[in-house]
Amino acid sequence: MVLPPHRQDENPEGLWRIAEGMAEVQELLEPSTAEEEKRPRRRKPNREQIQTLVQRTTEFWALRDQRMDEDLALYRMSEVPQGEGEVVIRNIPWVMVEKASSILSKQLPSIDAIPPQNRLREAAQAIEDFLRYAWEIWDRRWMQALHGPLLRDIAHFLCLRGWVTIRISYNADAPAGELPVDLHVCDPRQVYPQLGTNGLRYVVHRYWATVGEILDEWPEAEKALKGRDEEDIVEVVAYYDDWWHTLEVDGIEIKPPTEHGYGFVPWIVATGLGAPIRATTRDQQHWTQEVGVSIFHGIKRAYRQLNRLVSQLATEVARVANPPTVYYYDPARPDNPQPIKLSAGATNFLYFDRERVEVLQVTPSPANAAPVMQALLDDVEKGGLPGVLWGVGQGSGFALTLQTDAAMDTLHPLTRVLEQVIEQVNQRALELIRDLHDGPVGYLVRDPLTGRLVAGNAITPDLVAAVGTRTVARFRKVAPRDRVQMAQLAALLTDKKLISLETARDEFLGIENPQRENERVLADLAYLDPEVTREVLVPWALARTDPVLYELWRQAKLQKEMREQQKQQTGPPPGSEAPAPAPNAAGNVPPPQVLPPQLATLMNLLRHSQASVAGGQGEEAPPGVAGVEPLPGAGEIPGLV
Repeated sequence: MVLPPHRQDENPEGLWRIAEGMAEVQELLEPSTAEEEKRPRRRKPNREQIQTLVQRTTEFWALRDQRMDEDLALYRMSEVPQGEGEVVIRNIPWVMVEKASSILSKQLPSIDAIPPQNRLREAAQAIEDFLRYAWEIWDRRWMQALHGPLLRDIAHFLCLRGWVTIRISYNADAPAGELPVDLHVCDPRQVYPQLGTNGLRYVVHRYWATVGEILDEWPEAEKALKGRDEEDIVEVVAYYDDWWHTLEVDGIEIKPPTEHGYGFVPWIVATGLGAPIRATTRDQQHWTQEVGVSIFHGIKRAYRQLNRLVSQLATEVARVANPPTVYYYDPARPDNPQPIKLSAGATNFLYFDRERVEVLQVTPSPANAAPVMQALLDDVEKGGLPGVLWGVGQGSGFALTLQTDAAMDTLHPLTRVLEQVIEQVNQRALELIRDLHDGPVGYLVRDPLTGRLVAGNAITPDLVAAVGTRTVARFRKVAPRDRVQMAQLAALLTDKKLISLETARDEFLGIENPQRENERVLADLAYLDPEVTREVLVPWALARTDPVLYELWRQAKLQKEMREQQKQQTGPPPGSEAPAPAPNAAGNVPPPQVLPPQLATLMNLLRHSQASVAGGQGEEAPPGVAGVEPLPGAGEIPGLV
């Protein structure tokens, strides 16, 4: 369903009800087989058991917490080098995290749903459109809480903390037709997972928040926090497994062990860099410190040495302005030594034969520190982000491309982790809709003709059950030179009939919906027909832009038609016959010409647009669409009847 232009600017969140009647795809799907009812894999825990698990799990990850706190101090540039004199702290960790986060999040990933059968491709496309819009909704909600863009903040946690921790939940109180799944990105420093051979066993979330934030997310805590200011900071401890969850605030039980009934631990936990080692005979505890490290973990020692060396050089520069001195004098003579003045333009007097002043050199000269400085900078360059990612490079365009590809190897593990996180979020969101929701969920898509966001589409639990919950997320290169080369290669391969246009648009050009793009390309072919341009597009444009000129054109058109009708009524001259259609090469008379379906659809759309300009109200679809009657007056454009 396509909304009329005067309704496309309404609040999108108020248009979900339109989508409730658009779940017709269910008729094309076979009835889904009844799945086995999910059951809890563990008994209901009591409060004492959960408190024990919380304490043991937080102690298990204590070394990880210590390393994360150390990384945060380096990121904030609050770690002061030891020693006296000037202090210089370079901003390398900060800029590395910010730059890597921007690189990883500057392009939205493509999302592809994998249908079990080829006939469900259109249904799979609906799943893809829904997931793309769901990420837009989650991003909007996240930024409304004074955060940055959602994907950027996820990448920031991955680069700084080395972990990504996301909690996903089903919102049974969501308005009808709206997205019933909530996404909560949490600081990994506050999340403590318990691992198993097949994934997460349970997760402990221990964090600090204001009373206002707690009341907003957990209204049931109002009684326990009564009388507290909303700005007060309280400690929150939450426990989640595949079936149960609990909540405590400042040691007060807010929610006893309660069923959520998801059948899975509602957390997505992933790590990026770091050693894959686990406990060994010699080390059964310290391995937790190396699980999921920051992007600057490999250069921390060189970074500290570099700060110390630069601080020493800065101290030496400061001492040049006011250096320490040694004053030589003869104590056998009773004259008191006079201090010298080192200010600009000062004049000092010394006895020629018995007084002398020398400047002390207590630190190495900058020339002596150059080799050490170069070695440290080289370690930082190789262990961090290469200069080519900052726009600093030398050589031809091909050489810079090779350098950029080599530099992107540093971010490849992080890119793969982000793809996996997005796939897991998509899977859990679809599972919640499939298992817990009982109605359609509307979403917005772009109309293939206008390119504007319109309502009128929805997915249902049955559709998700038929298509499945598996998706594939991919990040593609976005450098301008790469896109030009990919477009040229796609044109060459399609011209040689080696790949299809759909594959070229999807794999090489990164178009999210290749089928819809193909429909738009076919629709553009109507503009190449001079007859359509002269008889359809020109009057349509005049009616929208210059009604006076359109009225003149309409009168001239009517006069021309009247003259042609008069000629037809008078008939041919006496003694002549009307010319018959010329036979074709086979000797058959061609049938009367009929407008092609595409042109007929375009003319219907033009009638619909003209009726809207003329003040038509309540239109829900263009005339000619099955199931919708055209509005009165929709076909009053001369020349289109």
